[in-house]
Amino acid sequence: MHWARFSAPAPAEEEAGLAPAPQLAKPAEQPAVGVTRSASVLPMPALQSRTPSEPMPEAAAAPATGDATATGETETAQDCTVSLSAKPQPAAMVRLALTAPCNPGELVTFTHGPLTFTEVTNNEGGLVVDVPALAANASFEASFPLGERATALALVPGVDDFNRTALTWEGTGGVALHAFENGAEFGTEGHVDASAPAGPSRATAGEGGFITLLGSADAPRARMAEVYSYPLAAGGSVSLTVEAEVTAANCGREVQAKVLRKGADGFAPHALSVTMPGCEAEGEFLVFSGILPEIRLASAE
Repeated sequence: MHWARFSAPAPAEEEAGLAPAPQLAKPAEQPAVGVTRSASVLPMPALQSRTPSEPMPEAAAAPATGDATATGETETAQDCTVSLSAKPQPAAMVRLALTAPCNPGELVTFTHGPLTFTEVTNNEGGLVVDVPALAANASFEASFPLGERATALALVPGVDDFNRTALTWEGTGGVALHAFENGAEFGTEGHVDASAPAGPSRATAGEGGFITLLGSADAPRARMAEVYSYPLAAGGSVSLTVEAEVTAANCGREVQAKVLRKGADGFAPHALSVTMPGCEAEGEFLVFSGILPEIRLASAE
């Protein structure tokens, strides 16, 4: 298969489309191996669906018989309360724990400021996911397609000790965030991406950054996100790029994504849009260059 790498300039305005131009070829990326996801460690069940006309699951009602009335034997309806808790973790992360006993195997969308992603509950309607905090006073919401929702708040120490950048998209966009720390080359130590995401412990040790993968890629039209976190104490510099692989799912189609960067008023989304090459280019990459400023930090004292 022929591999080519294209370069697309930064959009002039937030909603401007990107027209990629040919660039230097690069080796094909190997499939992600050993990626540590922050979502629930429980196996993902088959998706279930409910329609508005279907009532919430509940325990069978007790038979209306004279004997049951006489003895006071009644069945209690299942508690379908949806609850969400948020607990701060090292590296300015937050562990979200969702409980939704009447929503097993269902899509659930999490929202944290401009960051959104879609996960799937387990067979008991539960889910645990670690999310990078974008604010010290962090608020989170979990919502189901039929309107059930829950919210949680957390005070997160150390948020300002990290430089964070997020990439979000919907469905099989094939996009990915790449960080090249201190002059690292593609595939070498210091190149952090979904295939080598590292983890919070690397940041707390002052060794470098890490990427958190959010969203269930197997869910239909799921909202996905990658968040790169770099500790200011590590010093040095980081170059960030966004790449989009031409796949059978996106070839010849428009791919849209958003980059979240922190500004004076907090994190704001910047839109990316590009029409992918035809399916004959499957396996090649578009590289969006110049859309993210280089992170330059003074060396730690």
